Amino acid sequence: MKPALKEPLLPVKEAQHQETPPGWRHTLELLWKYSRPRSFAESWLCALVLLLVVVSKILNILSPMVLRRIVDMLSSPDSGGVAATLPVVLLFCGLKVATDGCVQLQSACWGRVSYGITQRVSLSLFEHLHALSLRWHLNRKTGEVLTVMSQGVSGVSALIQVLTCSISATVLELLLTSAVFAKVGVPAISLCVIGGAVLYTIWTLVITRMRTEQRRKMNAAQKRAQECVVDSLLNFETVKLFACEQAEAARYAGLTSEYKELQRAAQDSLSLLNWGQTVAMQLGMAGGLLVACASTASGEMSVGDFVMIQLFITQLFRPLSNLGGNYRQASRGPL
Repeated sequence: MKPALKEPLLPVKEAQHQETPPGWRHTLELLWKYSRPRSFAESWLCALVLLLVVVSKILNILSPMVLRRIVDMLSSPDSGGVAATLPVVLLFCGLKVATDGCVQLQSACWGRVSYGITQRVSLSLFEHLHALSLRWHLNRKTGEVLTVMSQGVSGVSALIQVLTCSISATVLELLLTSAVFAKVGVPAISLCVIGGAVLYTIWTLVITRMRTEQRRKMNAAQKRAQECVVDSLLNFETVKLFACEQAEAARYAGLTSEYKELQRAAQDSLSLLNWGQTVAMQLGMAGGLLVACASTASGEMSVGDFVMIQLFITQLFRPLSNLGGNYRQASRGPL
C-alpha cells in the first residue's frame, strides 16, 4: 500500500504565515510537481498532443488559402466552370475534415493525460487529508473540505490545458498568419490584429482582477453554505433533539442569500467582460478589414485575397474568445 504523505501539499511555514494567495510561480511549481508525465506512455501522449496542435494550426492556415484559389478561379472569365473548381473544393473540404480530425484526436489524447493528472491530484489530496493530525479531523468542516476538493481538482486539468494548448496554439497561429499577411503584401493587417489582441488582453486582465476578488467571496460563501448543509445533516440527531430545524433553516437561508447577491455581482462583471472583449475583437477586425478593402480597391489584392484575409482574421480572434472562456472555467477553482 502506498504510504501517506509525510508533508503537507504546501510548505508548513508558507501555509501558516501566508497572507496573500500564492503567485503564478508557486502555482506552476505545484502543477509541475503533480502533473508532470510519470510514464513513457504519458510522455508520448503529451508529445502527440503538442504535435497535433501544430498540425491542426497548419491545416487551419491552409484552408483560407485554398478558398482564395476557389474565389479567384470563379472570378476569372476563363475559369473553366465547376469542373475546374471541383478538385479545389474537395481539397478545401478535405482540409476542414482533417483539421477537425486533428482537434478531436488531440482532445482524446489530452483526455487520457488530464484524467491521469486529476486522479493523481485527487489521490495526493486524499492521502494528505488522512496524514493530518487527529486534532484537525476533530475540528474539521466537512462541507467546506469537500467543496474545496471538488473545485480544486476539477480546475487543475483545465488550467494546465489553458497553459499548454490554448495559449501556445494561439501564439503559433498568430505567427503563421502574420507570415501569410507579409507574403501577401499587407503586413499592416497583422498590426491591426495584434492591436485588437492587446486591447482584448488588457481589458481581460483589468476586469479579471476585479472578478478575482468576487470569485473569492463567492467561493467562500459557497463553502459556508455547503458546510452548513453537510454538517447540519451529519448532526441530524442533535438538531432534532434540540428542535433547531427552524434555526438551521434560517442560518442556511442567510448564507444562500449572501451567495445569491455575490452571484449577481459576478454575473454583471462577466457581462461587462464579455462585452469589452467583443468590442476589442471587432475593433481589431474592423481595422484589418479596412486595410484589406483599401488594398483590394487599389488592385493590389484580388477578391480571393480579401476573402482569405477575412477568414484569417476571424480564425485569429476565435481562439482568443475560446481562451477567455477556458480561463474563466479554470478560474472557478478556489482562489
